[in-house]
Amino acid sequence: MPSIVPITDSQPAPHGARETNATKASSGRPFRVFRARKGALSMLPHMPMDVIYMIMESSEPRDLLSLARTNKQFRSILMDRGKGRPLWRAAIANLEKFPPCPPYMAEPAYVHLMFNTNCHACSRVGVTSIEIPWGVRYCKKCRSDRTIPVPEMSTFVRQITEATGVDKPFYAWNGHLHILEVEQFRSEWEALEGDDEGRKRLAQRHAQHVKERSEHTVACQDWLNYLKSIRKVESCASRASRLNYIKERLRDAGYEMELTLVSDEELAKQSFVKKGAPLTDRTWEKIKDAVFDYMEECLEQHIRKEREETIHPRLKMFLDIWQDWKKAWDWEAYDPYDPKAIERIYAGDFLMMDPIRTLIEAPQQSVVQPAHLHHFQATMDLLVRQWHDAQSDKLASLVKTAIPELAAHADPLSLAVSCFTCAKPHCSTSVLYYPEILGHRCGDSRRDCRKQGRSYEDILKRYLRHKGLARPWSIDDFRVNTLAVGHISGILRACGFDPPTAWLWRVTGTGHRMTCGDCGPDPEYGYEVFDFRRAIDHQIRPEHRDTLCNWVILPEETAQLVREFEWRTRDSKQFGNYWQPIYYCSKKVDRYWPCYRTLDFQDIVVHVRSAHGVEGDVVLDEHYNVMYASPENTLLHGTFLRHTTSGEVEVVLKNYHRI
Repeated sequence: MPSIVPITDSQPAPHGARETNATKASSGRPFRVFRARKGALSMLPHMPMDVIYMIMESSEPRDLLSLARTNKQFRSILMDRGKGRPLWRAAIANLEKFPPCPPYMAEPAYVHLMFNTNCHACSRVGVTSIEIPWGVRYCKKCRSDRTIPVPEMSTFVRQITEATGVDKPFYAWNGHLHILEVEQFRSEWEALEGDDEGRKRLAQRHAQHVKERSEHTVACQDWLNYLKSIRKVESCASRASRLNYIKERLRDAGYEMELTLVSDEELAKQSFVKKGAPLTDRTWEKIKDAVFDYMEECLEQHIRKEREETIHPRLKMFLDIWQDWKKAWDWEAYDPYDPKAIERIYAGDFLMMDPIRTLIEAPQQSVVQPAHLHHFQATMDLLVRQWHDAQSDKLASLVKTAIPELAAHADPLSLAVSCFTCAKPHCSTSVLYYPEILGHRCGDSRRDCRKQGRSYEDILKRYLRHKGLARPWSIDDFRVNTLAVGHISGILRACGFDPPTAWLWRVTGTGHRMTCGDCGPDPEYGYEVFDFRRAIDHQIRPEHRDTLCNWVILPEETAQLVREFEWRTRDSKQFGNYWQPIYYCSKKVDRYWPCYRTLDFQDIVVHVRSAHGVEGDVVLDEHYNVMYASPENTLLHGTFLRHTTSGEVEVVLKNYHRI
């Protein structure tokens, strides 16, 4: 067999030779790889037999296995027990620490077992696991079909032990027995029925075979572990070579400073370094973009960590001062039933205001003291008004862009058609009006939590999420609900209003009550009654969103009965709780996600004391935010009209629950 000769400066490469990677690395010059000429070994069968025998004796077992499958001549030589066995044994001895063939196996079968990766049952390629004591390779499916767990054969094994005194007649491998071995033993066992001595000799023979296989299995396992250690050493050397090559290339590309930010251990963990193949100029062209992207990411992370080390202490300083600000500001002056109570802003909103943000985001060498932040407490009311004005302008611009008919309107946010929705995919809130939209703080999704930007806003969001506080309000989290705008216009026309000019406060203040003419009456409760807000929720349901419902406005006399019923249920002790504000707990329970338990005030107090260990007075701050405060004219869910037996109209509740 022709040898592989490396190409060097002093010796030209013979025809068909191929230069190795080691030669290329040592020479440091580009070269052309020469492929072996097709048919170069076609004259091998015509060589003298003594030469062929010498070649075979110096080959490795894997090579003999390939030669045996080449033609009939080689196969007849290698599969002949007299001529082939010395050749196989010599080839096996050529491998360092490779165990000799066991006496219960033929050399070709042994080599086939250890080097061929085909499944012995279905011929599936790439099977790495070897059932050494059974002398087979099985894929996962064939292993499941051709083996049986040891406990399922415990009865038969116990029968053998009681009859012969042999406790291990079968070889158990990874908790399983080979079905073929068990069935062969069972057939011989049943054939010897009544012959106790014969059965005993059978069991002892199998037990001795198990012992022999155990010794050889240990030797094969040691050799496989030795191969793994050799491959590990070679892989480590190859990775070290790739790492040095990549570092040199990075220095040539101007990434000297980035290399100081990442250790060799971290760089070695990357996929472009972990590969075992040597790195060449050709493969470098394929991976250099990934390497450059990784170095840019390392630089980005370094800058982000430096910014976090500067900004985090200042954020903590502000949050400590924020507690004093809230105590000084009369939060309780807000009426909990007033929808404007939702307008309150949080610490994150203050931290996004330009004056405070400029101070928090100051360079690292700038000294920021609590006194600098206390300066803003005197102008807190002004900052709040400026914040509301800025957000109102953004929302108005958003409405004018989405609804061109309102482009010239002076105050589009006060119109009934100006409704918004949360843009977060995981949020179920479909209709939001101003000013309640300013209080909507939708939590981040898991995808948002994984973002690691270095901007001030990204750092602030991660810090607030880590502390379990509300995220700052952002116009990017909302969009105009264009789907609901058309439906709202239909509801407004049914109520007698002109959609482009109908003010929201006037629509809700008229107290109109209506029913859906397309929905039939409930057999027990009658017709469901809606006010304006609940009519919108009903209209945008999947079963109604494609067509406008046939809204039937109730007569004023009937609407007055409904409104009086609402007031009675609100003031009564039985239904009073269903009009109270609902709070949610945002105390962190894991790395990213708050608790988000929704309870009324009495239950939220019990919850935070028992579940989170909060002691003392419970203050309604960012940890216990008002999630929804029902306006005075909001209709109870599940209000129905029905006729009594005397023909009078009756207002009832169905499945009432907390809002």
